[in-house]
Amino acid sequence: MNLIQYIAQADPEEKIISRENNFIQNGINWYREYSKISKLNDNRITDENKHQYMSCLAGRGGKAEAIAGWGIGLGKEAIDLTKKTLSPNARKRYNGVVNIFKDSQKDIKNNWKGLQYGLENKGKCINLLEQKLP
Repeated sequence: MNLIQYIAQADPEEKIISRENNFIQNGINWYREYSKISKLNDNRITDENKHQYMSCLAGRGGKAEAIAGWGIGLGKEAIDLTKKTLSPNARKRYNGVVNIFKDSQKDIKNNWKGLQYGLENKGKCINLLEQKLP
């Protein structure tokens, strides 16, 4: 599915994450959205876009969801970092362990940008799929 198809069928953001929903429902909805976004195959959407978008959604739920989203993001990066540094293929693909760490650092920074955008309610999170924050 490409970005245009996704946007055409996407749930409104307030159905995904809302301060009206309870924490558990927001978590379930966030995970469902993560599953959809992970399957998007559109070279206009970068990894940075996805990190910012998913973190923005977490921020939209409020402070508890933002903290949970931040923790999940850090945990995912720790797992990815471990897998990549232990994998000879990944070390080769990234041209060494230093670049693996740089990629992880970039992902964490994009998670933070998305969380801030969502918490501060600066705009629709879906916009971050089309244009990432600087």
